[in-house]
Amino acid sequence: VNAVAEFGFLHAADERALDLLTQVAGPVGVALRSARYRTELQSLLEATQRQSEELQVQSEELRVSNEELEEQGRALKESAVRLEQQQVELEQTNSQLEEQAQLLENQRDDLARTGAAVELKARELEQSSRYKSDFLANMSHELRTPLNSLLILSKLLGDNPQGNLTAEQTQYARTIQASGNDLLTLINDILDLSKIEAGHIDIRPEAVTLKRLTADLRQTFDPVARDRDLEFEVSIAKDAPAGIATDRLRVEQILKNLLSNAFKFTEAGKVTLRIEPAEDDRLALTVTDTGIGISPEQHQAIFDAFRQADGAINRKYGGTGLGLSISRELARLLGGAIALTSEPGAGSSFTVTIPVSYDPALVEARVEPVAPAVENSPPAIASPKKRRPALLQAVDDDRDRLEGTRRVLLIVEDDHTFAGIVRDLSREVGFQCLVAGTAEEALDLARQFKPSAIVLDLGLPDQSGLSVLDRLKREDSTRHIPIHVVSASDHQQTAFSLGAMGYLVKPVKREDLAQALNVLEAQLTRTMRRVLIVEDDPVQREAVGALLAGPEIEIVGAGTAAECLKLLHEQTFDCIVLDLT
Repeated sequence: VNAVAEFGFLHAADERALDLLTQVAGPVGVALRSARYRTELQSLLEATQRQSEELQVQSEELRVSNEELEEQGRALKESAVRLEQQQVELEQTNSQLEEQAQLLENQRDDLARTGAAVELKARELEQSSRYKSDFLANMSHELRTPLNSLLILSKLLGDNPQGNLTAEQTQYARTIQASGNDLLTLINDILDLSKIEAGHIDIRPEAVTLKRLTADLRQTFDPVARDRDLEFEVSIAKDAPAGIATDRLRVEQILKNLLSNAFKFTEAGKVTLRIEPAEDDRLALTVTDTGIGISPEQHQAIFDAFRQADGAINRKYGGTGLGLSISRELARLLGGAIALTSEPGAGSSFTVTIPVSYDPALVEARVEPVAPAVENSPPAIASPKKRRPALLQAVDDDRDRLEGTRRVLLIVEDDHTFAGIVRDLSREVGFQCLVAGTAEEALDLARQFKPSAIVLDLGLPDQSGLSVLDRLKREDSTRHIPIHVVSASDHQQTAFSLGAMGYLVKPVKREDLAQALNVLEAQLTRTMRRVLIVEDDPVQREAVGALLAGPEIEIVGAGTAAECLKLLHEQTFDCIVLDLT
């Protein structure tokens, strides 16, 4: 049954109507079924069309996917090719890295060998420097010892006190003395330069007044100016400080070098020393002359060791060319510098600039000096010099004819010539003399005869004179004996720390030696003993003075370190009572 049709009539249906309905029922059913089929076919068609469209979309998507896959395949192939190339490049890079690593390892080995060679060379250079320093120290001592006697004897001959020499002979003696002094200057310059190069220069700052500094320089160079008919002017700026804190001896050495050069190279005109303040709390000391001048291209060269502006200057004026080199290095050690302004024929101007107050931090690349240490044993110094054997015949002395009422001087000196000079000079002062050529003999004579005073050389053949000084000051029976050191070695600070009362560096002038002996004689003959009490508290100072006071004791008080140093420079004391705070 495809459908049901219901009809309504207003009157009863007849047969014809029923037949008609019966006849049309089949076609209508067929038509309805056909319509239903068509509807279903249309639905199927639409579904098919939709599926077809979906298939087309899927096909397109599949095509696109295929294209993408093909593209990815091509990309993979290209990536594979690139990877193969990168693999080859990596293999090449690895090979290069291995070669570079091997090269670096070889270079490291080379550097290690080079470093070891440099270290070995540095040790060799250090050893060579020590050898050089030892050699120069030894040669300095070996040269100064005979030069000392030469200068004193030539001075005696030049003075001709007995009047038994001709004028020509005295002139010869003065020439010998002048040449000896030139040789001494050269020895001192070379030794100073060696000490500077080795870093063995010790800067000792102290309070220095500019008036005293200039007065000492005037005392030295005023006679030179008069002899050369030159003007010598010294001026201190009004705004300059009254004093500075620095190493006075080194500043004087620099200025003396500069002034000596100024007078040497100035034939007419004047030499001036100007002191004035500079920037950064510094002091400028300028030495100006009207001499021959220096060309600009030579300004640097003249500060090099053994260099002068040209050979003609050396032949005409002499000199070694060490003075400016030493002065420049000393100025650097003081924290300063030297500047030069000069033109040929227009004179020269050297300006030394140093700090008003010495500060080690301002010194660049300074090697720490080797300071002598004072311990329970005598300080270590260079080993005794190997010198020619002592003569069998000792210097004649007074040991077999001593008079109990006269003072006895023990001379410890292995140079028999100089020992004889000291003996003769001490006899003139009034001493009886004992002469010892070795350390052991000196100790034996000191213990046996208890001399009134001792003149001691440090360079003895068997052991250091410092050891003798230390042993004498340790023994109760000899510690009271005043000892004056006269030596070619510069161990002044160590000697004073061990108890020496004076120190002279060979070669010494006869006048200086006579003055040292007179000081010894004056100290021995003086009954009044002088005591310096350094105490900032006046009450404590008076109390200590009252405690030590006596009929043969003179008490001198000082309230500050500066006052103490001033008194020590001007006077001599037998004892110092020092407050360390």
